[in-house]
Amino acid sequence: MENFQRDLERKRVKKEPGENIKKKWSLLFISSRGKTFNLRYIRALSFVVLFCFVFFLGIAIISLTSFIFLKKDNTYLKESLEKADLQIIELKNENEQLKIKLAFLKPPASLVELKESVEKNKVVKKEEVKVEKIKDFSKIPLEARNFRVKNLNSQVETSFDIVNVSKSDLTLSGYIFVLLNNERLSENHWMVSPYSKISGAKPLNPKSGQYFSIQRFKPVTIKFPGISSTGVLDCADIFVYGEDGELLLKKGFSLNES
Repeated sequence: MENFQRDLERKRVKKEPGENIKKKWSLLFISSRGKTFNLRYIRALSFVVLFCFVFFLGIAIISLTSFIFLKKDNTYLKESLEKADLQIIELKNENEQLKIKLAFLKPPASLVELKESVEKNKVVKKEEVKVEKIKDFSKIPLEARNFRVKNLNSQVETSFDIVNVSKSDLTLSGYIFVLLNNERLSENHWMVSPYSKISGAKPLNPKSGQYFSIQRFKPVTIKFPGISSTGVLDCADIFVYGEDGELLLKKGFSLNES
């Protein structure tokens, strides 16, 4: 009987010609009483667990690599941003220095103020009454008083009074300049308003000044657009010319005292 069972087992295990036998493995548990437990799907479960482990390990490696590259990119961007901020600060400082140099070399004239000055001159000429004008200007001595200077955000404003100190009521008209200067600096760094070239410490073209007409008293305001302070210029000279270009008055004021 036992030989017969063994022969049957051999025939079951024996490989027949042309037949492929698939090798399978399983986990078998046997109790103390001889009862067996066969776990058929343990191999598939092991493959699933191994696949999940490899999959999540790959995701972790890819995430870590991406984080490292992003961190490097952020560091590079941060350094670039800091360099850009430093360049902006340097450009602002350079811009301020260029504005100061430009203000000293050639103060820009405001088109609006020039237009207003021309319109005022036209109105004054239209409203002029035919009065007798004096030809010998030396007979009407003038005086400049109460000089004041204000440093505003976008301009420097000077104001003063032109006074006829004689007893004559004859009308005197001409042109006025204010020249800001410093004896320790060359004329190229001085400023004059209204704008005119400077030669020999005075405006070169007298008739380009601010027009005025006076009998007894005249308040005058002259502005220097484009600058916020007089800087190192510590003196202001007032020039008053007649209509024929003759110098009637030159008087200096210290800006430190005004």
